[in-house]
This record gives sequence, C-alpha cells and structure tokens, in this order.
Amino acid sequence: MRADEGSLHLSYRVRIGGADWQEVAETVRIVLLPCRYGGARPYFICPGVVSGMACGRRVAKLHGPGRYFLCHRCYRLAHASQNEAVWDRGLRRANQVRRRTYERLRDQVLCA
Repeated sequence: MRADEGSLHLSYRVRIGGADWQEVAETVRIVLLPCRYGGARPYFICPGVVSGMACGRRVAKLHGPGRYFLCHRCYRLAHASQNEAVWDRGLRRANQVRRRTYERLRDQVLCA
C-alpha cells in the first residue's frame, strides 16, 4: 500500500475459488470534503465499473469479497437487516429497547 495526495495505490495477491494466486495493482482516488464545523473528511471514490459505466460513488468504506476493493453497491452487498423476516426485525428492535433500558438504569445506579 502506498498513498500520495489524492490516491491510494494498492498492490496485493488474491486467490478466488481455489484458483492460482493473481497479482493485483489497484489505484483508488481519495477526495477530502469539508466538514460542517471545520476540518475535512476523506472519502474513497469507488473504482468499480457497472454495465460499462464507472461507478464513481463517494464512500467511506470499500469491500473486498472479490478481486478488487469496491463499494457495497458494486458488489451488490446487503445489510443484514435487509434480509430479515418481519418477526426477526421485531425481535431485534425489542432487544435494542431492552439493552438501552438496561444501560440507562445501570448508568443511573453507577452515578448515584
């Protein structure tokens, strides 16, 4: 890995599906966007190509389940909650409420 102003140069080996190792050299652009209260935040520009068009999406994370590091849309990745059944979603939300209630009560006892 090597970084310069505005880009990150990656050089790595990948092995997919038990095939031979392949050398990959990839350059990912980085842009800095100003934050509301000062400073700047870096974002990657997705180097993926979808249907012959460059993705170019500005993202905070790149994923690497395949040969290249691309955004979640290029890899068609879904968040776990998008595959949940209605019952599972309700259980997850109920557990969040229980956890928050427990943490709030615990903090009240510890601060008293």
